[in-house]
Amino acid sequence: ETYGAQVVHAAGRRFHEHCFACERCESPFAEGTYAEVGGKLLCADCRDSHLGPWCDKCGLSLAARERVIAQNQQWHPACFCCASCGKQLDGIYCEHDGDAICERCY
Repeated sequence: ETYGAQVVHAAGRRFHEHCFACERCESPFAEGTYAEVGGKLLCADCRDSHLGPWCDKCGLSLAARERVIAQNQQWHPACFCCASCGKQLDGIYCEHDGDAICERCY
């Protein structure tokens, strides 16, 4: 029961507003952002410290053997694409205004 308190709905559950916090470190969620990991609601710091690294495009977990490191970020190979045409980049790319661009579009 919430007994008249403000209610937050997240991950199919209800929380008192003051109880809506990371289930590991108990910090309130910044602006209501959280990650559901193994049935627990975690803040970004707890999520990253236990399960990272994460793809900078899609936000899903990366396995060490399936990541591209480019532009000071980490990506799934399928997520590292030309900012102009969307073609998956194979490691050869140019940078334009901070974006990765394939040679054809450059």
